[in-house]
Amino acid sequence: MKAERGGVDRIEDVDLFVRIVDRGSLTSAAVSLGLSTSLVSRRLASLESSLGVRLIDRSSRMLVLTEHGRDFHARAESILLLVREAEAALRSKANELKGTLRISLPTAAAETGVLDDFVALFRKHTDLSIEMRLSDRPVDVIGRGFDAALYLTDAPDRHPGDVMLAQHPTMLAASPGYLDLAGRPTTPEQLLEHRTVRAVSHRGKASEWLLMHEDGREIVLPAAGGMFLSDEVRVLYTATICGAGIGRMPLGFLANAARAGQLEPVLPEWRFRPIMIAATLRRAGVRSAKVGALLELAMGALRRIDAFASSAPSEEYYRRQLAKASGLVAGDGDGDDDAETGRPAEIANQWKSWTL
Repeated sequence: MKAERGGVDRIEDVDLFVRIVDRGSLTSAAVSLGLSTSLVSRRLASLESSLGVRLIDRSSRMLVLTEHGRDFHARAESILLLVREAEAALRSKANELKGTLRISLPTAAAETGVLDDFVALFRKHTDLSIEMRLSDRPVDVIGRGFDAALYLTDAPDRHPGDVMLAQHPTMLAASPGYLDLAGRPTTPEQLLEHRTVRAVSHRGKASEWLLMHEDGREIVLPAAGGMFLSDEVRVLYTATICGAGIGRMPLGFLANAARAGQLEPVLPEWRFRPIMIAATLRRAGVRSAKVGALLELAMGALRRIDAFASSAPSEEYYRRQLAKASGLVAGDGDGDDDAETGRPAEIANQWKSWTL
């Protein structure tokens, strides 16, 4: 064989040689690589030509390594190990998050354990800084310099986000202590005789309540009587648990608080529109690893909220309301929606596209 001292040009041919030796035949190596046996044979011959030595004796029906082949095989395995370690190190580095992630989250996020998630993310990525603000209102992400802002709304037409993460049903609830003293209403009209816990706008206007019955009836309850008002969701939840009055509560939180004896449903046959969890992104058309990590953490928190309902007395009602909030007909079994979070399939696909 005429030696051509050009050297080995491709690490793929070194890998091919090692596979041939490890598999015991050209055919077996070809199958593992998805190549034809003839192509594997040609590439082996090209490798031998570039090295100027024969590596494998193919004169018999069995493949036998030559002396040069045995020496090259031992070195080739070490080379491939170093290459794989280098590739793994590069992939790990490529997945590192760097720079500053500036985000705005709803105040209620503190109750979901997501702050622990962000601390874990911060500790995992040594070159990452996190700046977090809490706000229950849509914010100007560009003007405020945020990478993303998550917020809650039951009017997505007025507060459209770039990504809808989930929707979550809500209903009336109050502490057992408050209901023991003030009585348990049996009709929506009786709510006007109770103290209520309501959201207030930045202009100081308390929100009216639109309640919907399972049979399709609707009723609007004006903001009247004694009210505990706040523009922060976490304050409203805490005030309701502490006995300030009857308030609006996401069913996941309600199920968890009911299990602890802190809350009980009020007028369970009536409900509000589902709360939408949306995200506004500074660069809506550009995928970002940092924003993808944020949305993954948000979805993990939402799954925890859903898990709060497990084994709770209101679980069956909770599941039924999740199905309604997702636009499903009970028992249709079409399997197109995410039963765990009540997210329609198109919403799930939308947010997942940001985590690729």
